[in-house]
Amino acid sequence: MLIKISLLLLSISLGLSFNAAADLALPDTIRAAQDLKVTMGECQADWSTVLGDSVARTFDLGRNVTLWLVPCARWSTNDNWSAYLTVKESSRPEGYITKPLFFVGYSLNQKLRGESVIYNPIFNPSDLRLESTYYPQDFGYCKSAARFVWHPGHQTFLLESLLKKDDCQNASTPMEPVYP
Repeated sequence: MLIKISLLLLSISLGLSFNAAADLALPDTIRAAQDLKVTMGECQADWSTVLGDSVARTFDLGRNVTLWLVPCARWSTNDNWSAYLTVKESSRPEGYITKPLFFVGYSLNQKLRGESVIYNPIFNPSDLRLESTYYPQDFGYCKSAARFVWHPGHQTFLLESLLKKDDCQNASTPMEPVYP
């Protein structure tokens, strides 16, 4: 309980909308999508508590659109989150449309790839940018970092930049651009 209160006070002071999974009623469509990801092996079975103190997060993107970041899995080097949008739509029985988000990522063996999760996400509500950093398991200093910017017209996050570091042995090797 103390952790929930601390997170709530922190989120209020930062102007963020953090909501404990127990206190935040996930829309049925998001809960069903998460359950499907468990079945497909993309999320862990206990996804709602898998990230310990981490909780589902919501962010208002304007124009009746809400970004939902939902804990999915914790691996040795990455916290994986699912990302969804809910868009208010009065013609729908539930009052909204749910859209899963997909992201461009980079890995050593697959190079560019599409992802249904975002790794170690950081959302900046002041400029509506979402950042992701992916660390391959047991590969030393390798990583990739992506930055996405919200595009209200397309109702999605567009890739703004993608950096990679394939040199796993040398910490001082700089990251290289993949995009743009």
